[in-house]
Amino acid sequence: DTLEYKVVYDYIKWARESKGLADITLKGRDRELKCFLSFILRKGSLESLSLEHVDDYLGYRHNNGCGRRTMGTIVTTLRDFLRYAVYCNLCSIVPDAIKAPRQFSMETLPSSPSWDEVERIVGYYGISDVRGMRNTAIMALMAVYGLRSSEVANLRLRDIDWNKGCIYLCRAKRGGMQAFPLGQTVAGLISEYLSRGRNNTMGRDSLFLALHMPYEKITRGIVYNLVAKAYRDLDIHVRHRGGHSLRHACASHLVNNGGTLKD
Repeated sequence: DTLEYKVVYDYIKWARESKGLADITLKGRDRELKCFLSFILRKGSLESLSLEHVDDYLGYRHNNGCGRRTMGTIVTTLRDFLRYAVYCNLCSIVPDAIKAPRQFSMETLPSSPSWDEVERIVGYYGISDVRGMRNTAIMALMAVYGLRSSEVANLRLRDIDWNKGCIYLCRAKRGGMQAFPLGQTVAGLISEYLSRGRNNTMGRDSLFLALHMPYEKITRGIVYNLVAKAYRDLDIHVRHRGGHSLRHACASHLVNNGGTLKD
């Protein structure tokens, strides 16, 4: 309710309209900035903000487990927000003086399993029960199409055109819809799940549903957990065990089979 929190609201609105940032990025920035304000307002106000206050906050975030890459994202968010605040005459800090932690060469290159390991991961749950039919279809979509966890969770029944053999994807970062051919293997897995596994008692529009009442759509957390469990049980070692590793594996597979980096 304070002026400072209203500034965050105004900044998010400005960033959406002027910079075209994706909703998922803006949600992350909104959370981070509210955390930042709750920290600094114990020491003063936005108007009296100093670089020492920002350093204290960055130290607080680092001590709570944020790695270099996450800290770099936090610094980018703070710089952009504070440039906006300075433009609005709400503080007099120099945003570009906020230093991000050093990133080492090739540190952020993604870690992904080999394609043989991907095939083992996709087949881990099998299709003998409802859980297996759903989870196998989810992981096949991520491996073949390189979907993000949120993109899988947000798929709807109407996003699949069975007559045209297409699947329509709403991209989390760039926004907009993209159409892709619905491959035979993935189509078969989704069809099996829809006909024998998906409980439509509540008339949900989402493609993938939870396994128990009230059968709501799955979350990103569910997607992460089912992929991470397959990694653990199959004893496959990568730095990041979530669904994003399958996205990186998809990209590597495309490049290794003649695709371009742009593809």
